Amino acid sequence: ETPEIKLTESSKEEEEVVKLTLESLENAEYYFALFEKRARLIDGLHGEEEIFDKDGFPYLFSAGMVKDKVAFGDLNNDEKEDATVIIYSTGGRSGLFYELAVMINENGSPYHLSSKYLGDRIRVNSVSIQDGIITLERIIHDVGDAACCPTLHKVSQYKLFENELLELE
Repeated sequence: ETPEIKLTESSKEEEEVVKLTLESLENAEYYFALFEKRARLIDGLHGEEEIFDKDGFPYLFSAGMVKDKVAFGDLNNDEKEDATVIIYSTGGRSGLFYELAVMINENGSPYHLSSKYLGDRIRVNSVSIQDGIITLERIIHDVGDAACCPTLHKVSQYKLFENELLELE
């Protein structure tokens, strides 16, 4: 008696793509380049922590994200929705330093891949992602502006290239 052989069509199981959420971004780890510091945010904030620079000078580091300036879209052509987040950090003095952070979707978990420094005490009006290009509208300091009060409107576009965030001309 010969065994019965069943031929079945092999079907590629579709992976369920888990999306990044605002909550996952609010509780992610970020790298703050100015302070060379990794920090995990909790509900979008990292409380004060004493850190030291390479010369032993102390800072009272704190950081966070601008929760209403998050954009979602595919940035690395893997057909998964990534995100950009505006993060900020301070060393306990008057400066408040902003960065544009690229958060890659790794199976639903955000991974901070790259950042671009935006400036001290700027105002971000909007951020969006379309066709892999990030558009950022902000107010930066013009010549003669006081540190508190930037006045120069600037629109910039960025694209991820070989894991680095580059500004487009």
